[in-house]
Amino acid sequence: MKFGISSKIKDEGVCVLFGVDRERDPLMRGRGVARPDYLVLYASRERCLVTIIEMKGTDRHKLEHGIDQIKALRDRLREEIEAHLPGACGGMVKFQGILLTPFNADIPRAKIQREAASGFTILPLQYGQKAELYRYVRTELRSTDRYVHEKLPRDADELNFIEKILVHAALPERIEGALPAAKLGSGIDVHYARPDDGHDEDHAALIADRTGAQIATPARCAGFRRKIEDELRHLGLRYARLQFTSVP
Repeated sequence: MKFGISSKIKDEGVCVLFGVDRERDPLMRGRGVARPDYLVLYASRERCLVTIIEMKGTDRHKLEHGIDQIKALRDRLREEIEAHLPGACGGMVKFQGILLTPFNADIPRAKIQREAASGFTILPLQYGQKAELYRYVRTELRSTDRYVHEKLPRDADELNFIEKILVHAALPERIEGALPAAKLGSGIDVHYARPDDGHDEDHAALIADRTGAQIATPARCAGFRRKIEDELRHLGLRYARLQFTSVP
C-alpha cells in the first residue's frame, strides 16, 4: 500500500507528515513498543487534526494489531500534550485513525465499532494502488466514510512557508544563550533556521510549556519574524495565546 496527500492542502493550513516507525530512529522508542506507520498533523483556522495511519495487508489478526498501534500513539500524544503544552491545547486537538488496506482485507469491524463507541474514529480505507488522502486528513472522519479516489495536483513546490520551517529547517541543536529557553523537562524548545533566501544566520525558537507558547527571534531577525507572523495570519493560525518575542 502507498498513499499521498495533494499539495493543494498547503493553501488551507499547515499539514505535516511524520514517519513514526522509522527503522533507525523511530519516534516511539523501546523494544516491543506498538507504533503505527505515520502521523499527519493538520492545523487550519477551523480545526487541528492528528490522523494516525497504519498500513496493513489482508490478515485479520494483523489488522487488529494495527488498531492497537494507532491507539498507542494517540495515548502517548495525549500524555505529552498534557505534560508539555498549554492546557488549552488538549481540547483543541482531535485524534483519529486510518487503517489503510487492500480491497480483500478482513476488516475487524467489531473492534473498530467499539473504538467508535468510545469516541475514537478509526476508518478502514481500502484501495489497490496509491491512495489519495487529501480529503481524509483535513476533516473529521466518520465511521460511514468510504474511500473515493481523486486525481489531485502535486506542485513541484509542495510546502508553504510554515511547513518548510517545520519540515526542513529544524536545527539539530539549540543555539545556547541566544534565545530564552524553556524549563528543561517541562516544555518544548525547538530552534529553526530560515528555510528561504533570507539571511543565512536568521533563526527562531518555538518555546512552549503548560503556561503558554511563544516564538522567539533575535532582534536582528525582524524580517524573519514578520514573515512567520504574516504567514500564520494568512493561514488563519495567528492565535492570541501565541506570543512573539524579540530578544537582543
